[in-house]
Amino acid sequence: MIRAMILLAIAATVPAPAAAQAPMTGRSDSYFLCMKHGDAARGNATAIDLCVAAELALQNDRLDRAYRRAGAHLGWPTKIRLVTAQRRWVVDSNDRCAKAAGPDPRASLTGAIYNGCLLDETIARAAKLENYTPE
Repeated sequence: MIRAMILLAIAATVPAPAAAQAPMTGRSDSYFLCMKHGDAARGNATAIDLCVAAELALQNDRLDRAYRRAGAHLGWPTKIRLVTAQRRWVVDSNDRCAKAAGPDPRASLTGAIYNGCLLDETIARAAKLENYTPE
């Protein structure tokens, strides 16, 4: 129950997107609906994890589309830089999230913290690639 309350507190700190924002600049409407209704709204940790997992899948798709668009019309040397940067981002974001989650993978909140961090990292990277301009 404490885990669920902490997860709800973490989720509550994430601001809802403003109506005037461009679509997909942050978490989706479906994420907020998922978190506000049903078992997730009652603090069920599994339901919260499912909301985060569904949003992470959606944001991973967004990231993939942005990455493909960013590299679609690049010359070979610039494309290699983009591929290298993306590979580095994957490693670095996983490292940052592992550190954020803490040293004990068996701790009750480790997975939730890691997944929340990875969601934030993915959203930020997708936004960056959606506005990508070659150097």
